[in-house]
Order: sequence, then structure tokens, then C-alpha cells
Amino acid sequence: MKQKKLKMKIKTIINKKAGFTLAEVLMAMGIIGILTALALTTIVPAQKSATKYQYMSAYNALSTAYYNTMLDNSKNPFLSDPTYVHSEEEDTGTEILCKGLTSFINTFSNGKDDDKDYATTCSATKITSVLADEFLDENVQFTATNGMKFYISNLIKETVSVPVKTNPGHYQGIEFQFYIVYVDLNGNGKPNSILYTNKSNIPEPEEPLAPPSNASDEEKAQYQIELEKYQKDLERYNDEMAKNLVLPDIYAFILLPSGRIMPIGIPEYDKNVLSARFIYYDNANEMKHSFKSVAYYQAKGSAWGYYNNTGAEPQPTDYNEDEPFSMNDVIRTAIETAADDAEDGSYILKDFPNLKQLEPLAIQKNAPYHCSNKDLESCYVFLDEYR
Repeated sequence: MKQKKLKMKIKTIINKKAGFTLAEVLMAMGIIGILTALALTTIVPAQKSATKYQYMSAYNALSTAYYNTMLDNSKNPFLSDPTYVHSEEEDTGTEILCKGLTSFINTFSNGKDDDKDYATTCSATKITSVLADEFLDENVQFTATNGMKFYISNLIKETVSVPVKTNPGHYQGIEFQFYIVYVDLNGNGKPNSILYTNKSNIPEPEEPLAPPSNASDEEKAQYQIELEKYQKDLERYNDEMAKNLVLPDIYAFILLPSGRIMPIGIPEYDKNVLSARFIYYDNANEMKHSFKSVAYYQAKGSAWGYYNNTGAEPQPTDYNEDEPFSMNDVIRTAIETAADDAEDGSYILKDFPNLKQLEPLAIQKNAPYHCSNKDLESCYVFLDEYR
């Protein structure tokens, strides 16, 4: 009898089905939803911060290496030498610059010997064009130990028309020389692009054709319906594109004969890549600095007087060769000239916005700071660091 009861008890236990109640399922789903929302709000900013960190890491490494390189006259790529070749296919200075940089940047790809020659991968024929339209593995000059890949252009020499400081309203042609170093921040990672890319596959909506002037009222009414739909679709498309925008992972740096480097292209106006502030003197000759981080060019515009609205603000092509931040406009003009024969120009400047339209950085209502090409030492831009 006891054995029979025991068997029935075991059978009852086995027949019970394990599971969760509806309340437990809903609670679990709620927790998962909250965790997902938290992940979405923390991962995206983390990706942007990572780009800023990587960019400034590349900037600092390149800036230090280039400065030290230029202290050694034998590694100065701008020296005039009758044996040097400077062309789009081969550039002696490109190889010399590569050797100099790899003396101060730790690399996997370059060997060392007793003469401190790190040039096992540097080559005068590994040229990456000013067009910046392709980045081939065969043109990588060296790879840093952190995986960043470095590409180098040939020597760029272009004449730019700039204002004559002593004769307002008059211009003169000045030749500018520089190299461009392209850095792929994540090495073999995607998207391998110097342009913005997008993860969204949504096709761009097509704008409806306007009806002819002699169209019927019915046709005009139908067009208005289609136009309103198009505008709503376009708004949704733009929102979706903005949410799925991917920052570039390749960035260009300008190397000037002064031993200084400067940002160029997207980092000039996108705070997700580079942000800056500036130091200035007010009318009481007291040194001040902006607390708000802004786009690099916005800081330049504020320091350089673009937004003073006094009627005497400097022209974008005004510059002081001792301060790289003042030279972006003339160097950009030189790049445009160098790439003038290409249908799409240089990708460094593709879809470049009107930088004068950036919102000014207001210190006070009357903007009590001053900075000019004659007194630039009292005003300069400094870049935000990310660690």
C-alpha cells in the first residue's frame, strides 16, 4: 500500500509542468527593456568618446614625432636638394619624413639598427594622393604598435592669393608647402573611410515632379498631397540617417615646414571628433579663456574675430605662420587647387560646410576679446584632451 502511494506521488510530481507565470514573464521583459535602453544610451556616446580619444592620441603622437623629426636637419623633408625627387609617383621627402616619424613612433613594421634607421617599410613610391580617394595596404608607410596605419602624401606646393597686410584691398600670391599624413585610427577595422558612412539602408525618397502650369486643379491637388508625403518621408529619412551615421576612421593631418601640424577636414567642424577652446585678452588686457568646448574652427573664428561684426574682421585667408590654427583656410585653398583637375576634388574637403555659418561662441554681448594677425600671440586655440 505504501509502495503504491509512493508511486502515485512520484507520478504526480513528474506530471507537473515547470514554467513561469505571466507576471514573472512580464517582469523579466520589463527588466530586459530597461537594460537595453541603458545600453543604447551609454554605448553610442562611448563610441564617440573613443573616436575623440583615438584622434587626440594620433594627434599627440604625430605632433611630438614630427617636432622632434624637424630638429634633425637630416630628416627635414622640405630641404632643397638637387637629388630629391618630388612628384605624384615618387617623392624623396615622403621617405625621409617616414624615417623621421618612425624614429619616435613605436612600430611593428619598422626595424631598428645601430644607426637608428627605422626605414624597413618607408618608401618614396608609397604615395597616398591629395585626393584621399583610396587608401591601399600597399601604400601604408608604417603601422604603429597600437594598430594605427600611417599613409603619407607627396610634397604639396601651391600658390594661394592672400591679402597684403600693409596694403588693404590688395592681394599677393604666396606659395605654401606641406605634406599630408593620413592616419587610420583603427587599423584593419571598418569603415576604412575618410568620409562619413551610414549603416542605414533606407533609400532616399524621390521628390514628386511639379505639374505644368496648365495642369488641372485635380492634378495640382494631387501634387500637393504627394509633396506633403515626400516632406514627411524626407524628414524620417534624415532622422534615420542621423541616427545611423558612422564617423570616419581615417583622418588627415597637415605637416607644415615650421615643424607644427594642424587638423584638416571633418575634425575642423565636428565636435564628435575634435573640440577646442581658446585663450584671449579682454579690453582690460586680462587673460581669459573660454570654458565651453566648441568645434575647432568655431574656436578659431571666435579668437580670430570672425564673429565680432565690427566690419573690420579679418578675412579667412589672413594667417600667421607661427600659429597653425590660423592657417586652415589657406591650406584648404591650396588643397582645392592641388585637386582641381579631379572631378570630385579632394575627399578631405568633400561636402565641406560653410564654416562662417557656425554659431559664434559668445563670451559677452559685445565680445570684449581681440585677436588679429598683427597680435596673434595674445589669442590662440587649444585642443581638448581625452583620456
